[in-house]
Amino acid sequence: MAIRGTTSLLFLAALGGVFAASTASEAAKGKAQTPALAPYVEETDSVVLSDADYALIEARVRTQAGRKIAQANSAAAALKSSELNAAVARFQQIKTATDLQKFLDELDANYDKSPRDVQFLASVLGLLRPFQGFVYRVEPLASRSKLLHSQLITEVRSFASSYRVYFPTEQWDAGFEYVTRSAGLPEIKHENELQNFVDTAIRPALLKAAGRIDRLFPAKSNPPMIVWDNQFVMGTAQFQDDLDRYVLIGDAEAQAIIASLKFSTASALMATAYQAEGLVDLAKSLGKLYGFDAFSFKSEGVTEEERVATILRHQKKDPFWKLRVDGAVLIGSYQMRSALKHLRDAANRGALAWIAVKDQPANEERGLNPGLVAPFNRRIGLAINDIRALLKGEATLRSGVTGMPVTVNLPAFFENPPSNLSELLPTDFTKEKKVDTKVLRRDYYAGRGSQWNLDAYRKLFPKLTKQSEVTDFNRILSQTWGGAVLAAPMGPFVR
Repeated sequence: MAIRGTTSLLFLAALGGVFAASTASEAAKGKAQTPALAPYVEETDSVVLSDADYALIEARVRTQAGRKIAQANSAAAALKSSELNAAVARFQQIKTATDLQKFLDELDANYDKSPRDVQFLASVLGLLRPFQGFVYRVEPLASRSKLLHSQLITEVRSFASSYRVYFPTEQWDAGFEYVTRSAGLPEIKHENELQNFVDTAIRPALLKAAGRIDRLFPAKSNPPMIVWDNQFVMGTAQFQDDLDRYVLIGDAEAQAIIASLKFSTASALMATAYQAEGLVDLAKSLGKLYGFDAFSFKSEGVTEEERVATILRHQKKDPFWKLRVDGAVLIGSYQMRSALKHLRDAANRGALAWIAVKDQPANEERGLNPGLVAPFNRRIGLAINDIRALLKGEATLRSGVTGMPVTVNLPAFFENPPSNLSELLPTDFTKEKKVDTKVLRRDYYAGRGSQWNLDAYRKLFPKLTKQSEVTDFNRILSQTWGGAVLAAPMGPFVR
């Protein structure tokens, strides 16, 4: 569900995350010792809905459903504060990254004494803060691989070209400068440093924003809507109609945004639950296997068997994919359990957002326009039900194609995660068969995974009894409305 108006800002805030996910570095040989992972910090602002609060908000949004709301221009005029108007004027004066940093600092410093609409603005724009200078900081990591370095620079150039076409304002120039120019912060040269960045900068920022927005819409009261001003997207560009400029943020929009933040928090926890040290060396070896960062490549292509062999060879010397430890404590296990908590909260909040809009008429003034959701109500409802069932405990879902069932225990996988993700890789492969080269040039099925560690997969599929069910169950899961989000990440292990 796209949130009109705030989408571009959230995308800009997430820009660094895209780069972080797509970059890696080859460990320098004979140089400084590998930087240690930062100690795990307990969450202090997790804001997870209790069952009682969920029920209160659900009752509130069901009561609100169907109420007629005034046109956006009059509603915005009545709801927006004079401080928000002042913030718009202040934002439109921004011309450099330094100006933007001062603006963000002011929003944060004055948060407690600001009205709700300015607090919402501070919560959203605050997501930019961890990414100050991020592209500059992370380039040394990417530059260890020619391919990854080229990908990073190409992505940044592409984004620069796009925003200059669609958002040609000084404020967007300042935002781009903010994430690409050096801010005097330490460079990220190593996998552990990137994980530390996710764990100590990204995750706290996500939780801070989620907590703030949650408190703007408390369960035990009936808070009024908040106005979002799209001038914070368009900068100094002038709107011709208030219906395009102003967006009303209510329970639906707030819960959808928090759901997105909580899903990102869970992703951050999972990204740091397993060690990453050595992934860059692996990426470069795999790149050479495919013909990147090398003068030659295999003209016959690369099989799954060769890919797995490369991974296992590197695991003999590097700890990547192994559960994170801190002394004798398996910190990675704690992080996976915490990720499950946030995934459950994200699913619950997504459900509340859907309940708030699914039976309402189209409404252009809303950030989450019910008219855009209505054509997909059936599919969204089925997907939310499946996802919540998967996260609650052992659940049986059915393929939307064949009706075949699959029993999944996702919480068991998070509560007792594999000590090494390589346990999920194939253990045997199909052998190459002779083919008539007059009609077929090669056996394309050769080297495909044919057997897996059943004990490892039984954590996820408790009714697993034979090898063929590993692929069967993954296929069925991918055909369920909500299970596809789980099946997709399993693709690298089961294919």
